[in-house]
Amino acid sequence: MEFTIKNSPALVQKFGKYSIFVVSPCDESLVNSGRWYRNNVGYIRGRLGKRYVLLHREILGLVEGDARLGDHLDRNTLNCVRENLRICDKSENTHNQLQRNPTGFKGVSHHHRKFAAKAGYGFQRYFDTAEAAARCYDEWARMFYSKPRVNFPRGSELSAR
Repeated sequence: MEFTIKNSPALVQKFGKYSIFVVSPCDESLVNSGRWYRNNVGYIRGRLGKRYVLLHREILGLVEGDARLGDHLDRNTLNCVRENLRICDKSENTHNQLQRNPTGFKGVSHHHRKFAAKAGYGFQRYFDTAEAAARCYDEWARMFYSKPRVNFPRGSELSAR
């Protein structure tokens, strides 16, 4: 069964009773050479020969012991299409996490009747509205991250929401 994700054909591989995961067509032989299941934290794991591997790390070519991480851009651990995966360090991976913030904006907190835009070490500015603080955070993030998740995305930028 095939369908399209972000204008690229993707193969759907069924496993278990109700779950599916998605890979690029070029990774079909990799998927067919192992037995795959969803582990307790939601990642696709399988056995290739005598090794147990995580599918997204195998697709990215990250070997055991490599400190770099594999990141799912859309945060869906079942979407292992190459266009949805990237190699990153721990800081970039943490930056891609969904924020649960009462202000509704990434990088913004409420502070003594004002809103603070916070990012990195020592960057903090105060604003009267949460939206103004969020726009300030976005500008900072665009300067210091290669693929930032921002509150008000421009063009192909990733949204924090």
